[in-house]
Amino acid sequence: MVAVIDYQEADTVEAIANSIIEVTESLESNEDLGISFIQIGDDEFTRKFLTSLDNDLPRMGAKFDIVDTKYWHEIPRQSITQFWVDAIHD
Repeated sequence: MVAVIDYQEADTVEAIANSIIEVTESLESNEDLGISFIQIGDDEFTRKFLTSLDNDLPRMGAKFDIVDTKYWHEIPRQSITQFWVDAIHD
């Protein structure tokens, strides 16, 4: 699944985080589901939000850390396919 997230209000951001946390409760293992985000652009609010999802989910109440975030400029263009393969197997 691919989702495009543009600027979000604080309550929407909280709802996204809470939805991910809620989903982890139904998982048997952190290998059952993985969510990968690629940030395109330099919006600081988005960066903080995605970094928080990537690093803080268990502290926020999630059963497992299932989110991985990359930034578009960190992924060499020739290895975008490898990013998707890694996202599937992570």
